[in-house]
Amino acid sequence: MAEVLDKADALRQQNRQLLAQYDELLQSTFIELFGDPVKNPKGWEVKKLREFGKIQTGNTPSRNNEEFYGDFIEWIKTDNINSESIYIEPAKEYLSEKGLKLARMVDKGAILVTCIAGSLRSIGNVALTNRRVSFNQQINSISQNEKTNSMFLYT
Repeated sequence: MAEVLDKADALRQQNRQLLAQYDELLQSTFIELFGDPVKNPKGWEVKKLREFGKIQTGNTPSRNNEEFYGDFIEWIKTDNINSESIYIEPAKEYLSEKGLKLARMVDKGAILVTCIAGSLRSIGNVALTNRRVSFNQQINSISQNEKTNSMFLYT
């Protein structure tokens, strides 16, 4: 039994080493293609995010008022933004028309980013909206302007 566990541990360590080597390769390839993003030796144009569209933080209508919740519009939370998917996942909660008046809403093509979350692995997850939705205060959005391609900005 100990021999099997030792072999499994050796495989795990080997896997970690391979992942570290792949990470180094990826970083060096990025630097080779685009240059150091901090020093910007290739002279890439630097822009602020707000130049690509409207940025806003979500909002949560009071949980003490049941009239704010219903079936009018999806209310996206951090668990609907999964790093495995390009698009947001379906919401389990919806706001009423009254609730939407207190919330934030974005149209199809907006980018949602989790900025606050219950777990560290959820922070920074990004997804595109493929429909009009509302979203809570743990999420920020970028609604692209007419010059911006949201899929390009997402990638």
